Amino acid sequence: MLPESFKAPAAGSVVRTLRGYHAFVPAPPPRRIAYDDVLISLLSQADAALSELSGLGRYLPNPELLIAPYVRREAIASSRIEGTQADLSDLLLDEVAPKQAIHPFLDGNGRVGRLLITLFLIERGRLSKPLLYLSSHIEQNRLEYYDLLQRIRTEGDWNSWIRYFLSAVRATARAAIDQSQQLLSLRATYRQALGKEHRALSLLDELFINPYTTVARAAEHLGVALPTARKTIQRLVDLRVLQESTGREWGRTWLARPILDAVSGTASSAPTSAPSKRRATAARKRKASPVAKRSARR
Repeated sequence: MLPESFKAPAAGSVVRTLRGYHAFVPAPPPRRIAYDDVLISLLSQADAALSELSGLGRYLPNPELLIAPYVRREAIASSRIEGTQADLSDLLLDEVAPKQAIHPFLDGNGRVGRLLITLFLIERGRLSKPLLYLSSHIEQNRLEYYDLLQRIRTEGDWNSWIRYFLSAVRATARAAIDQSQQLLSLRATYRQALGKEHRALSLLDELFINPYTTVARAAEHLGVALPTARKTIQRLVDLRVLQESTGREWGRTWLARPILDAVSGTASSAPTSAPSKRRATAARKRKASPVAKRSARR
């Protein structure tokens, strides 16, 4: 730390600690901000996007279906900002097949602060559900994030940071709206194909919380025996919702790839259409017919 770099007394001061090194002690944030045209425009756009996202959250039939994926994406992005490399598939698979995890976090100030943003917006009535998480945007613009935080300390430049923050809120809220609508559209497509098959519908919703499953996990969720859980999984395989992901005959795991792609933001804008109920039923009958079985043995 170079004490001479800190040129704005209003932003804080550099002190020498008892151990002999320098530390920056921040001053309270300014009570007044100079609003220019750019800042006013960004504030208006961020507020509009936030209001639309909040309105979407009020009318969700099951908010957990969208909140759970966002929380997991936030955990991954926030860890990357702090220097820990992981991806969404790793986190989801760990939940399906629990493992002992090592969390090499020396501190959590940054990630806690970013989570407090969402909680603060909910407390102030600006967000109906916890659907806004900024870490993905910050992780993609990490250098600017660090640079602008440092400029607050050294130059007292709060306006540049506020513009960055409002841009992050605007972009993140808009992305969350698009992703939420895509997930809801995908769910509606699959539910229409399943009709009134209650077990399959229940397992489908569970896949929106975690798109990986096993027979044991499905049986526990549905409260049924293992053979019934296998049949339910097979039903979703027939609809191209699930696919087996290990290639093994034991310890098998199934993945709802279209859901994972939508959650991770890599899916196309239009959901893959599931086979109709009539076509899926016909496919199962062909598979179970004696002719089909003889052909498979060959």
